Amino acid sequence: MIEVSTSLLNLSEEDYIHSLYNLEAAKTDYFHIDIMDGKFVENNTTERMKKFCTAINQISRIRARYSLNGARTRRIYRRVYSFKPKNY
Repeated sequence: MIEVSTSLLNLSEEDYIHSLYNLEAAKTDYFHIDIMDGKFVENNTTERMKKFCTAINQISRIRARYSLNGARTRRIYRRVYSFKPKNY
């Protein structure tokens, strides 16, 4: 069976709610959430992904999978664990 994973990394912050609804309507199998702390890689996406996960919890039943990229992955995981989508 083939599953479709949709990355939220390049989702626009201005229109992310609309995008999440469209992805749900398109029947994506799960969201791929890239959590980066800005230490190991250039970008820091922790707060942005937290915002997206909060929205997912409120409007979607689609599963999510995480990719943790950072120098302090345990610390990132503890922060992520507090806002992970319900269907993780």
